[in-house]
Amino acid sequence: MIDYYGDKMRWFIADVIDASPPYGYEGRVRVRIHGIHNPSTREVKQNDLPWAQVVLPSTEGGVSGLGTSPRLEAGALVFGFFMDGKESQVPLVLGSLPRTEYPSTVQQSLAFQDLLERVNPDIDFYNLSIAALDRDDPAIDDLEPNLGDRDARLSASVKFFMSNNYTLKQSCAIVGVINQLNFGFTLGENLVKGTGLMMWNNERLARLKAFTGEWIRFTSQLSFILYELNTTHIEANSRILNCDVIDKSKPKNLPDILSRYYAPHKEDFAGSIQMVYNDFKNSDGK
Repeated sequence: MIDYYGDKMRWFIADVIDASPPYGYEGRVRVRIHGIHNPSTREVKQNDLPWAQVVLPSTEGGVSGLGTSPRLEAGALVFGFFMDGKESQVPLVLGSLPRTEYPSTVQQSLAFQDLLERVNPDIDFYNLSIAALDRDDPAIDDLEPNLGDRDARLSASVKFFMSNNYTLKQSCAIVGVINQLNFGFTLGENLVKGTGLMMWNNERLARLKAFTGEWIRFTSQLSFILYELNTTHIEANSRILNCDVIDKSKPKNLPDILSRYYAPHKEDFAGSIQMVYNDFKNSDGK
């Protein structure tokens, strides 16, 4: 038990990525620890992250389930230490810290560069060389010759999210939101709803345009959705990654999660998500 004595204390700062523990892990939160776990869900999958115990005040019962449970939410920034010292396998959360929700322009630019570097330009569904992003010609049909029609973009979108560690249903759910908000998968402005694939507006539209000078590109907007889910909408991302249900009759389902935590326009996306899922399975998913 010498490793628990405290002579070799190791502190950490972490993001809470799941506050809904399974049976037997009540009162814990799943954390992605800064400096230890790569922030990319592609490099370190969510299911591989540890469940940390959480300290409660001494005014709680502390035994037999008496007292309250931690109220931390996915997206919270927490601090704590490893109870096993240098082994760093048993994290304990002591409290939470205020956090800035939105990244700076520099952070946005660096994140976009990282996304581009991680995309393999030879993947068939992507059908776009990274070098093409530097061209001056903004015509989408010239830039992305095989992604010029709606069906091709829908299929490419599903495959894009699947390539970034989302399941088929999770990917279809995200694309189902696009399908309902922007049936034509167009990239420009809609005077009624907004701009781009997700019909962004206001602050989110400003962040899209700051994200890259090539924001009008189809592939840039897909990357921005991924970027939002891993930064400004990390709570939505955590909930999406922990759910694989598209049936809205179930108590925990992707249509409700996306409507409540991510979609710029709060609508009922269940029908559109189911349609995308069925269409994709009957074509590309065979």
